[in-house]
Amino acid sequence: DIGAPYTPLKASYAGLTTATPGSGVPGFITMNTTTRSKLSGSLRLGAARYGFSGLLNSAGRTTVFPHSGKLPPLILSLRTDLTLGSDEFIGTLSGSNWVANVTAYRAAGTASGYLGKYTLAVSNSLTAGQGVAAVNVSPTGRLRVKGTLADGTAFTQSVPLAANGAWPLYASLYHGGSISAWVNLTNSPGAEVAGNGQWLKVAQANKAYSDVLTNDVSLTGMRYLPPTSTTPVFDL
Repeated sequence: DIGAPYTPLKASYAGLTTATPGSGVPGFITMNTTTRSKLSGSLRLGAARYGFSGLLNSAGRTTVFPHSGKLPPLILSLRTDLTLGSDEFIGTLSGSNWVANVTAYRAAGTASGYLGKYTLAVSNSLTAGQGVAAVNVSPTGRLRVKGTLADGTAFTQSVPLAANGAWPLYASLYHGGSISAWVNLTNSPGAEVAGNGQWLKVAQANKAYSDVLTNDVSLTGMRYLPPTSTTPVFDL
């Protein structure tokens, strides 16, 4: 971030908080900046929602204190990467005894080369089952996903896609659990969607895999191309 000073701009950002080993929980962050260097946003950590606001200094840095009702406030330190034209914020989120890394990308505002529909497989490291999901990227660059995890739990998300194809997948589940992953959309044939993250599952009766799980997940997918009237069902 060494170089020209920060130039205030009106923009939206979305990203993830990634817990360091043994501390914190994954989370989802959205932010807006203005031409007057104001910053405001929200943070989701499991079932808890936090809000924050502040000012960015001439170096594109700030420290704010996200708050959520009677819960203790957190400490969020952010800086924009000026070498990337303010397309990315990085930093840390900390509580009383934990620290998480934060990365948020600027919303592209356009689908660029990612417009269309995709299908995903959601594999995990602890169970035999597999989840599935369908993704749609609109002309404005907004990504919508609707899926089902291996235990039958449904999840949805609507989020702006970054210009580099980065998608911060996050859905709050089970009133305390979540699925979170950095997923990348590419134009590589046969591997258009790929990412890794975590599935945090709380104990639930009458559910497949009813125990508590902290589970690594892998997401892989391809662009969906609907069949034409001349496409044979079987290659005979």
